[in-house]
Amino acid sequence: MRVISIAQDSPEIAGCEEDSGIVRKVNLPLARREFLKGSGLLMGTLVSGSLLATLAPSTAWALELKKLSTAEGQTLMAMGRVLYPHKRLPDAVYALLAKDLDAKAAGDAASAKGYELVASDRTMGNRNAKAVLIEYAAPTCPVCAAFAAQAFPQIKAKYIDTGKVLYVFRVFPLRSDDGEAEKIARCLPEDKYFAFIDLLFKNQPKWDVEYGVQAPEGVHEGLVLLGRIAGMSREQVDQCMVNKAEDDRINKVSADGEARYSITGTPTFILNGVNVGSGNIPYDTMAKLLDTELAKQ
Repeated sequence: MRVISIAQDSPEIAGCEEDSGIVRKVNLPLARREFLKGSGLLMGTLVSGSLLATLAPSTAWALELKKLSTAEGQTLMAMGRVLYPHKRLPDAVYALLAKDLDAKAAGDAASAKGYELVASDRTMGNRNAKAVLIEYAAPTCPVCAAFAAQAFPQIKAKYIDTGKVLYVFRVFPLRSDDGEAEKIARCLPEDKYFAFIDLLFKNQPKWDVEYGVQAPEGVHEGLVLLGRIAGMSREQVDQCMVNKAEDDRINKVSADGEARYSITGTPTFILNGVNVGSGNIPYDTMAKLLDTELAKQ
């Protein structure tokens, strides 16, 4: 790998904002190709969302984080501080970058084990745990609700809260109502997500067609009621339920579960990349599975 010297007004970084004609040169341990990829990552990350006002380069730089290795991304953290000190990027920006890179690093390691973690996953526990338990569930599924009420509290206390297991919850919709419920859950702050999923499970008779609730009016009203209990207005709930981007994400999660793990029903459990069963698995059975997997590590 060769070291390149990059001037801030050089063609390699054309499109970056000048700093009153001042040219800075930095030596970075990156090949030219990696530098260009890296610049794209830095620009694309900072351009996204509310960060646009912080740094406004050409959108041509917007490359996705996944196109860069974790090591390259970490190098870019330092690169941003060197190339753009005049922007006075707040520490919160770099904290966001660091969070994304941590998630990517965990995902890189997980992918080698037969499963993949993504930034949008809702998780509980230690991301460095030796065992990763992924549950594919549907908010309308009574069996999922039974598992959540019976076995899960003990699993959480013994394995998740103690750092032994990372738990990942993914919605695998059985009907459109599951997608609507998930979209509302995703509108809430991330630290409120699991509380709302629990609320959905415990109140299925108020909104689930399996309990005789009429669709679509009764289901909608039930979901609005639960959304209001969670602190949202009717208008906010309705707005969340028409989020097409979330539809795409939910469908992608479902398709990936089917293709990768042959999931056909809920709840289905994936332990370190292996499908270990479906249904309301008793605590004792799940504990044995977890203990066996932890003993291998």
